[in-house]
Amino acid sequence: MSRASRLKGRRGCLVATCKLSGHLWRNPGVAEFKFAAAMNPDSKTDLASLLWFYSVNQAVTGPVSFQELASLVQSGTLPRDVLAVPEGREDWKAFSQWQLASPPPLPPAESGPNKDEAAKPPASRFGTFPGTKGGNAAEQQEGCKKGCFGCLGLIVVFMLLGMILETCSKPDLTLSDSERQNPKEAVQKLMKAIYGSDLRESEAHQIYEGSVAGGKLNVYVRVNAETLLSNSSTIFDMDEKMKKAFKALYESGLPVWEVVIWNYAPLIDRYGKKSEEIVYKVGLHSREAAQVEWSNPDSVSFERVWEVKFLHPALTR
Repeated sequence: MSRASRLKGRRGCLVATCKLSGHLWRNPGVAEFKFAAAMNPDSKTDLASLLWFYSVNQAVTGPVSFQELASLVQSGTLPRDVLAVPEGREDWKAFSQWQLASPPPLPPAESGPNKDEAAKPPASRFGTFPGTKGGNAAEQQEGCKKGCFGCLGLIVVFMLLGMILETCSKPDLTLSDSERQNPKEAVQKLMKAIYGSDLRESEAHQIYEGSVAGGKLNVYVRVNAETLLSNSSTIFDMDEKMKKAFKALYESGLPVWEVVIWNYAPLIDRYGKKSEEIVYKVGLHSREAAQVEWSNPDSVSFERVWEVKFLHPALTR
């Protein structure tokens, strides 16, 4: 048989095979030799270079390249035991059972970060935190510990400074026996220690001997009140200072009978005139003072103990 006759016979077989598989016939050429090699089971031809058909639920799909079919199997789109056959063959079998002469080329890798880059934690917009050195978890924990200890250290330092300042600024409210011999100067010393430059005047008048309170002192104190943002805060500030003043006088060892404190503040009337006016006047008698627990004055309801002799309407608005 001549060579032309042999090629003609093979072409007829190839046409018949393509019709059965649903594949349209293409012009003969290199495909004839691929077909001839595929029909020979002992051929050394690389099956990965051929086109393939695969069947799912009795439906034949193809032809597709080996790389495309392998990608479908690797991604899980097709099962590993999907029936497949290379172009020109009729022995359908599971794709995993086909023995290839050489391993097929790997499909192109998808663009994206490599494993090393994916394993790295996302970078902060603001850079790495102090002590983290690029985001290592152990170093981050170490940096957080150092930061916490640093904050605690600052808090302790500020607390110590506050205690030192409070101790240094604490007024001297003690009187010696010689100072008690001059009540007026003794009262002046105590009130100056509490009010400082806000003290306008202090008086200590001894009651004549013939009265019930003979020999005791009526103390009168006039001070400048500090005007704050609101009336309530202004009154609160005056109350706190008066508590200290009453405590200092009634614990001084002086024979105090009654204490009255005048608080002055600048006021502007409806005509725009400014003047210093009495805005708050409070008195505390020795009868009430004797009942007060001076060791814990914050627990005392002084508004129910002392007598408010005057409160300016401007502070009640």
